[in-house]
Amino acid sequence: MEETSTNNDQTQGTDRLMASGIGLLGLLLLALGWYFPVYNGELHPSVVAKAAQRNDSARESIVQFGQRLGDQKSLPYNPEAAHIVKLAAAKVDHADAEDLDGTSALDEMAMKYWLLESRRKKLRDENTRRIQLATDPESRKRLEDVQLVMDLPKTLPILKEELLDPAVMLSAWMHQKSIINESLANDLLTRTRNENIPGLRRFFRAIGTLGDLLNNHQLQELMKVVPDIGTLENIAHVAMVQAKLPYMQGIGNNDEKIVKDELTEERDKPILDHFADFDTNKDGTINMEEWILKGYMPLEACNFPLTYTAVIWAANQPGTAVDPVAAKRVVAYLMKHGMRGDEYLREAMKHGYGSLEFMVQRGEPISQRRGAVMETLATFSLRSKTLATIIRYTLMILGVLLLVRCWNMLAPVVLSSKRAVPYHRWSRHAVAASFMFLIMMASEPAIFSTAQASEYEVAVKIPIAEDTAVDDSGANQNLNQPKAMIAAWENSDIVKNVVMTLIFLAIQIAVYFACIRKIREIEEDDVATPRDKITLLENEDNLFDMGLYIGIAGTALGLALIMVDFFDKPVAAYASNVFGILCVAVVKIWHVRTVKQKLLIQCRETKDATAEA
Repeated sequence: MEETSTNNDQTQGTDRLMASGIGLLGLLLLALGWYFPVYNGELHPSVVAKAAQRNDSARESIVQFGQRLGDQKSLPYNPEAAHIVKLAAAKVDHADAEDLDGTSALDEMAMKYWLLESRRKKLRDENTRRIQLATDPESRKRLEDVQLVMDLPKTLPILKEELLDPAVMLSAWMHQKSIINESLANDLLTRTRNENIPGLRRFFRAIGTLGDLLNNHQLQELMKVVPDIGTLENIAHVAMVQAKLPYMQGIGNNDEKIVKDELTEERDKPILDHFADFDTNKDGTINMEEWILKGYMPLEACNFPLTYTAVIWAANQPGTAVDPVAAKRVVAYLMKHGMRGDEYLREAMKHGYGSLEFMVQRGEPISQRRGAVMETLATFSLRSKTLATIIRYTLMILGVLLLVRCWNMLAPVVLSSKRAVPYHRWSRHAVAASFMFLIMMASEPAIFSTAQASEYEVAVKIPIAEDTAVDDSGANQNLNQPKAMIAAWENSDIVKNVVMTLIFLAIQIAVYFACIRKIREIEEDDVATPRDKITLLENEDNLFDMGLYIGIAGTALGLALIMVDFFDKPVAAYASNVFGILCVAVVKIWHVRTVKQKLLIQCRETKDATAEA
């Protein structure tokens, strides 16, 4: 007898040891899956960094790109554009940013340059003279097109009344020098020939906004890579938001004027460095009129150098022709993610060209979830996101299954009936499924990220209903389609609702099988009489109502999550209540009622048999 007891103890000890090993293995697989560097809807930081090591072109740093702009022997050569790249390199905290010495802006801002009537007249006279001297038909055609643009303030006086004449001449000058991207130039000429006032107004206002921030040479580098007016307008809009002045009262001592002595090197350095540009009357102070007249923050104090550099860098991949589509992707990325996109650009550009290209091609944000990751895994995720995702989820599923197995071994349940075994098994499977869905949802950072509207999309944009252009076929094209606010993660709310709904469903399935198991145990009790069984069923009434309680709790939880901006729509909250009602209805009407009816018949038969006896 003692030997049998000892053997049982040894067996139980071995089982516990095995269960512990299975549990530890499950935790290990779960941890590997959790930290595997691949996310849905977001980019793992280690994968973004690894993208800059794919090849020699991808390894080009932002400083090397600035040096390429400042090197006369390379393309593109534009030392004044390199000045803005130097500002961007400082913003990404590149260690070699100061190596871009000698890159400084020489010319005044483009719009200020073309404000002088004498310069505009000189350009008109020069273009007229070149038309007369032109012998090549193609060159003459281009000059005539330039003249057509130059004459817009005469043919459409409203453009001159709106003070767009400098922007018109700036655009004409760039077209004359073959600086504007060909597709954008064709768009401008189409609008000009059709006298499309709303479309031309949008074009020249965008040029004017950029011309207030950039000089002629810096602007021309940007115009080489902008493929269409939509992209041009979006860049101008992003620039306007990024470089807008803060409230004047928030600077210095919150007075009506800003005195130079109030500014500190640490907090107000950009304004301090450009104080003379603000102080137009040279009285040593900046008043509200001067503040408004300046209009924009210095480039050193805003994120526009990042945007400018990202756009021209993406389009000028080392060793290849200019790619305007890549520039368009950068702008679309910023329009989608708003000011958070500025930080994502900063993160990617810190590593190199390959990281920037990879990020804007994917169009996803960089995750804020950090963690040490093996370099091999990052390389694998970079090469095959789909396979990496499958492996990640497989590891997590196996981990959950092993943990459930450990649970079953450490907490065995003795059942009174063999018929109850399947119900118990399915109950635990449902609990495991809900746990697995919860873990998988928690492992995706994008699911827990609140969907936010882009600051660049929601800023004030006045739609122009009559803004249409005519293409080569003569068909009208609406160029001012209303744009919906683009959230950072458009589908995150749908995913969260679906996953939470599945979790609530799995919990209700577990409750359902727990109720069925209890019903079978009572029904098959060989000791209790039919009357006792009915009493036991009535005693378990609260258990049979548990689905409804959990459903109401799920609804309350779902509505609470909406209050903290985890959800936008209460789909999962209402689904939880519906599942609870269905679970209780099926248990009580289909199962409990049937068993009670059977037991009542047995009670009557027993009573009749006793009476006959």
